[in-house]
Amino acid sequence: MNQSNQFYRHVDVTTATLLPAQCGKEKSDLRILHYMLGRTYGHLFNLPANIVLPSLDYIDERRHRTHRVVIYKPQELLLASSLFFVGFVSCVQEQVSAATLQELHRVDKLLVAEVASNPGLFSYSSLEVHHGFWYNLVILSDSRAKGYFRGLAIHTYAAQQLAVSYYRWIRLHNGLLPGGLLSNEMVLQCTKYYTFSPSGQEPPTVLTCTF
Repeated sequence: MNQSNQFYRHVDVTTATLLPAQCGKEKSDLRILHYMLGRTYGHLFNLPANIVLPSLDYIDERRHRTHRVVIYKPQELLLASSLFFVGFVSCVQEQVSAATLQELHRVDKLLVAEVASNPGLFSYSSLEVHHGFWYNLVILSDSRAKGYFRGLAIHTYAAQQLAVSYYRWIRLHNGLLPGGLLSNEMVLQCTKYYTFSPSGQEPPTVLTCTF
């Protein structure tokens, strides 16, 4: 465990020049996502041999931060020589109705269970770094496995309807782990920025940055 934490302390982020002025958070986001990757790696070695999958656990973090890790395919996650990742960074609106929060928790539980049928999904983790400020890391076999989510009605509902009344903004990163889980490099390919109106009645503003 100590060795894995030391291994993931350093981050080598490969990016091209950022063109739009709004694209300025990629490196700081990837540092946290890389930390989450290391915690996932260490967590794998604590899983019992006969554990029922998917496994859902909470990792202790400093300052009582919430860090949830869901492992779907531990062997594939450890053995793959190349992986694809999605980093979902979000900030919650200041005023969110109780009904929206209740619906979000319901949808979240359904998603964790339903995505288990995706053969290319290896792990999913979420870390709240500040109140209402979340980092989510999804590890997949390749970019094609990401397309599976578009076929899930519950994922479409969450992305297109629930998100507009819950989030202030979202940064959605897509990239590669060219050396698999043991890689000390996260290669960013594309980032999409979504900004939502405070009323939740307007479609999000979207900016795409390709690297």
